[in-house]
Amino acid sequence: MSRFDIEFTDKNNEREMLANRLKKLAETIAERMWRGSADAGSFMFCDGEYNLSDINSGEWVPFGKDDYWGRREQYCRFKQTVTIPEEFDGRTVIYEVSPYPDTGWGTSAEQFIIYVNGKMVQAIDHNHTYIILGDPAKAGEKFDIVLSAYCDDWSYRGPVRLSAALKVMDKELRGLYFDFAVAWETAHSYGADDMPRIEIIRELNAAANLIDFSTADFDAFKESAMAAREYIEKNIYGRHLDALTSAIGHTHIDTAWLWRVKQTRQKAGRSFATVINFMKEYTKYRFMSSQAQLYEFVKQDFVEGDFDDSDI
Repeated sequence: MSRFDIEFTDKNNEREMLANRLKKLAETIAERMWRGSADAGSFMFCDGEYNLSDINSGEWVPFGKDDYWGRREQYCRFKQTVTIPEEFDGRTVIYEVSPYPDTGWGTSAEQFIIYVNGKMVQAIDHNHTYIILGDPAKAGEKFDIVLSAYCDDWSYRGPVRLSAALKVMDKELRGLYFDFAVAWETAHSYGADDMPRIEIIRELNAAANLIDFSTADFDAFKESAMAAREYIEKNIYGRHLDALTSAIGHTHIDTAWLWRVKQTRQKAGRSFATVINFMKEYTKYRFMSSQAQLYEFVKQDFVEGDFDDSDI
């Protein structure tokens, strides 16, 4: 074997370690985008199914942080009224739901539809854990929240608890996180030695080096983070490309396979409500579904006014 046939070795595993460094830094950015939180308090609980017209009907009982819910194929509802705290005035405030405190989100074990002031907003699940309540929020403003819950049989994991919180989110830092995450994932669609991957990782590393993670001064951290975002926009997303790619949002639901037909119909409503909510936040976002039957289900099961589509 000549010296030119020697298998390449990655000294100190730098290809993997550099990418892992960037992933960790992106996670740190995601942690720092939260600028305050307040517990949303306890819920009221009502077991059983419902129609949209009578979602508030039934026998409601207190549901605290030490209570559990969830049996196979269970339908139930939770509700509470939350008020924007004075210290959150003028900021972007989200309402976040999570299993509490001993378990995280399962893939599809618990499914929710969230209603705010009588309007369906979106699904709440492991992919969508919060909604934006106010942007900017107004101190003292009240929101009536209803969570329509379903416990899946396919991935059942036993009873769970439930909690909710109001959080202040820095939208610019959230944007920086996604700038990092999308580029990082794109890089890893290539092989380890492909030049596009190498170049993206190199530029992300240069951007990360602009961020002052050591400072306790949030304003200084934010200023450095925005410099990194500007760098990424110029050197990754703003670079001239020979090809133009257009992307359309899409969902595919395995109708009457992963869920029963009844739950499939509700899943269609949850999915369509979620993309409508995305369109309100991202005005250029577009969506399609290739399954005509889903449109028919939604047309049959939901009426004008069910979805919160007033801003699109």
